[in-house]
Amino acid sequence: MKGLGTALITPFKTDGSVDYDALARLLDTQIKGFVDYIVVLGTTGEAATLTADEKKRYDSSSSTTSTPILSPPLKGGREGLSL
Repeated sequence: MKGLGTALITPFKTDGSVDYDALARLLDTQIKGFVDYIVVLGTTGEAATLTADEKKRYDSSSSTTSTPILSPPLKGGREGLSL
């Protein structure tokens, strides 16, 4: 990878669930800021604390953009990095 990349946080609601609406806004902000790639579900994304279902939904929520999304391999989800 070359260029500017952003590692996203995982946004949470006050009840502790993932805030997918906030995730969409974060992705949109990064894309409008012309980043070259986005890293999701890394160590800044609190991936270790998410359930398998939350990871799959997070992964599918972030895969709707033309900006490259890098994420770790997910069982039942994206295998390896998406470039």
